[in-house]
Amino acid sequence: MNTSNPTSHFNVFTVEEYDAPTKEDQGHKARSWTKVGVAFPHKDGTGFNIQLKALPVDGKLVAFPAEANEEQSAAPAPAPAPREVRAARR
Repeated sequence: MNTSNPTSHFNVFTVEEYDAPTKEDQGHKARSWTKVGVAFPHKDGTGFNIQLKALPVDGKLVAFPAEANEEQSAAPAPAPAPREVRAARR
């Protein structure tokens, strides 16, 4: 961890790997990343507090430092404008 600019938290993901769905990519693996929680460094600098909303099936987790723009904006994003729903014409 960089002590000159400490990370406030880490995003925690589980990664599912599967065969690529298109013919052009056959033989390659595709990955699906799902955010399942966050990890906060302890104030004394050793260890982490981890909060998970889900558990991975394979038991593997990946943690990345939060993006700078995430750390600066703690406020939730505004809700999207309501969309008009129209009945389908037949």
